[in-house]
Amino acid sequence: MPLANHTATICVVLGEHISNYYTGPLVRGAVAAASRLGCRLIFYSPFAIHLTSQTLGAADMPLLPHGADAYLLPAYVTSDVVAACTLQGAAVAVYSGSYPGLPTVGPDNLTAGQAATTHLIAHGRRRIVHLLGLADSQEAADRHAGYQQALAEAGIAYDSRLVVRGDFQIQASDESIERLVQQGVDFDAVFAANDMAALGALRALRRTGRHVADEVAVVGFDDALVAAAAEPPLTTMRQAPFQIGWVALHALMQALEGTPLPPRITVPSQLVIRESCGCDTDTRAMSDLERLADQLGGLGAPLETAMLQKLTTPIETALAGGGPGGCPGPANEEIEQLGWRLPALFGVIERWHAATGQHAAAAAATATLARLLTARNERNELDRTQRINMINYVIDMLRSNSGEQSVDAALRYIAGGGRLVSVSAQRGNAPDTISAQRIVRGRVEHWHGPATEFPPAAWLVSGEALLLMPLETSTQQRMLVGAIERAGLHHLDLDDLLLRSINTYRSITVLHDTLRELDAARSVQLSLLPRSAPSSDEYDIAGATQPARQVGGDLYGYYVRPSGALALAVGDVAGKGMPAALLMSACATALAGSIPSGMAPSPTLGQIHQMLRPSVGRGQNAAICLVYLDGAQVRIANAGAIAPLVRTAAGVRLIDIGGLPLGTPLSALTPYTEAEIELAPGDMLILSSDGIVEAVNSRGEMYGFDRFAAAIEQGPGGNAQAMLSHLFADVAAFIGDAEVRDDMAAVVAYYAPRNTV
Repeated sequence: MPLANHTATICVVLGEHISNYYTGPLVRGAVAAASRLGCRLIFYSPFAIHLTSQTLGAADMPLLPHGADAYLLPAYVTSDVVAACTLQGAAVAVYSGSYPGLPTVGPDNLTAGQAATTHLIAHGRRRIVHLLGLADSQEAADRHAGYQQALAEAGIAYDSRLVVRGDFQIQASDESIERLVQQGVDFDAVFAANDMAALGALRALRRTGRHVADEVAVVGFDDALVAAAAEPPLTTMRQAPFQIGWVALHALMQALEGTPLPPRITVPSQLVIRESCGCDTDTRAMSDLERLADQLGGLGAPLETAMLQKLTTPIETALAGGGPGGCPGPANEEIEQLGWRLPALFGVIERWHAATGQHAAAAAATATLARLLTARNERNELDRTQRINMINYVIDMLRSNSGEQSVDAALRYIAGGGRLVSVSAQRGNAPDTISAQRIVRGRVEHWHGPATEFPPAAWLVSGEALLLMPLETSTQQRMLVGAIERAGLHHLDLDDLLLRSINTYRSITVLHDTLRELDAARSVQLSLLPRSAPSSDEYDIAGATQPARQVGGDLYGYYVRPSGALALAVGDVAGKGMPAALLMSACATALAGSIPSGMAPSPTLGQIHQMLRPSVGRGQNAAICLVYLDGAQVRIANAGAIAPLVRTAAGVRLIDIGGLPLGTPLSALTPYTEAEIELAPGDMLILSSDGIVEAVNSRGEMYGFDRFAAAIEQGPGGNAQAMLSHLFADVAAFIGDAEVRDDMAAVVAYYAPRNTV
């Protein structure tokens, strides 16, 4: 869609949260480029981010604007998304991989993977493990191909035993490396497809007693912020997401001006050497320029020292003569253009001048920069604090209002301070039309028109950026939009969190919009519990819940994973009655939506935590024990629930691995621990909520673990339902006439493979 005397609008579809180490800098690069180019910018942030599969379809992006002049898409969008974006003749480019027939912007992952592996080979490493990325990621495939090419060029035979799953995740990589160690596989190095996988490798090596660098060298990919802080600091292949956003927008603008785009627009990558590969960084002398290039490269574009010298000379000169007004505009623009941060310059300006004897100039430059940094940091901190307070107030406001009123109230509040402009939109009554409203400082502006003209050009001026996110309601899809101020204070990460807070709360409460009476809530609760046990050739399963009131907060469920194997869950929401039932329903929905994605138990609990966190009320949390059944192998992850018990021929034992409940501020700080056990035919696994062990009789005595374990040991064998009935009967006999104070739930899984006698 060539430009015709109008301001271009470019839409960037995000594949990750803006707080992500890759997406955040990419967004900043796009914003900086849009400001320089004078174009309008729309970020579309799908609410349903896929953590284990890189596929984004049209269903994930309802009301994606179809009237933009150009689109920057993640390469893992489906063909229907590409078709919708190109329908009006828009220019399209992709990032994070490649898409047939579309220009790609990004690093040469094959060459970078080869360079990372070659560096390990240069250290004399010959048994190099490769931690693969996601199976459907083109970037992961290219890095794997680079690994293979480096081995071939060095005359090292490819060993498939050394190529294991990492899935771009800490937990999966940790498990893979530990498994190799336990199996006695010989290896002396690890090349991970990303830094998260490398961190998992470091954790497993540390736990299994393998010394990193001396025994096993490790190299990652990305240079995420955590890489330099790892123990030991991680050698990694740095890519520059800021520069990807910057270069992509420039390329799309060139396309709109009539310049055809090449199939591949390569953004440089750079090997950042730290300690994990075995290099002796302490004895490696670094000049000030080299040190600054390393500092700045992690924030913006990868830099060579010669390039840095050329760029910093005019900045240095300008700073020295900046005077009381602060850093001159051209110098500041040059810095921001590359995605740098001024504090990184502060520590070296004085050393440069001192080395040349220009002490007076050094003092002037340092003082000028200090004034600028102090003022800017104070403004930035104040603005972020105000935005965080806004998020908290919006969540409280959502709790205080019901139905559509909660969304409207939140939108008005967001726009009330004048910092942001809020927008909502929904499909119009006529086909392919949209009805929308914009709220600016309390003033509401309505708009209705063709979908291809949304958002209207007048709502977004040159240099501004809007953040769009779909909101699911009980009737149709709706969008929220944050308009980011143009003063350089682009806190898009917090705006993304703000919209997600509204969206998460709304998507959960929409399940209960029609619940006006307690009986209705009870019906919904029962509908979310399984009607019958799943059919299995290996397990006999039974489960039940007994609420303390008519509506409770305990749940249990059975789920079929992508492999066809079963998963079990028992959950316990803090509290009783309607509030607990609402959160329990949200947990059941989150479990049903997350388990089919194929993640391991630990990251599945992590994802559910992210889904629930914004909607959890004061004093609420959700404890869930999640179990994967793979034949005799059982994998368990626990988020604050009662530890499962196993009855074997040797007796009853507790599988206690700990874990914080979901929904607390600390829950997402560390991955959940997993336990793996093996059952023999005739063994039983029992999951329960705390309402059983904490049941109290009329004398104030607690039922407790000892009575529960004894009831399991004395219970019937050969049938899960018989054991379940026995356990509830034993607890009921203990309670007697006393009030049932807490909900109770339990699931029994009896391992009885049909091919055993």
